[in-house]
Amino acid sequence: MVTIYAWLEIRATYLDEDLHPEIDEKKVFDDIDNLIKKLKYNELKVIEKNYSRFVQFSVMENHKTERTEEMISMYENITKIATGSYGLLYYLKMKYIVMNLGF
Repeated sequence: MVTIYAWLEIRATYLDEDLHPEIDEKKVFDDIDNLIKKLKYNELKVIEKNYSRFVQFSVMENHKTERTEEMISMYENITKIATGSYGLLYYLKMKYIVMNLGF
């Protein structure tokens, strides 16, 4: 069993945008939108609220799949594009032991 719970606050940079006009926030957010559109196995929507942008998602699979890999990769890629982003990714991989009780 594989379980992922995650949220990510998307920030173009950790620097003060007013002091760094070379940072193109629109391009950063467009790049992230394009990354999300390319997802093959998952649907994800950037939520905008109170001038903040974030994503949240969960994945529950019986075993590690391309879907779980895609979401972990997407999370990592967003943080590379938008270097000021922060969040939490909880990843749990459980292995079950099957017991034969002789019934």
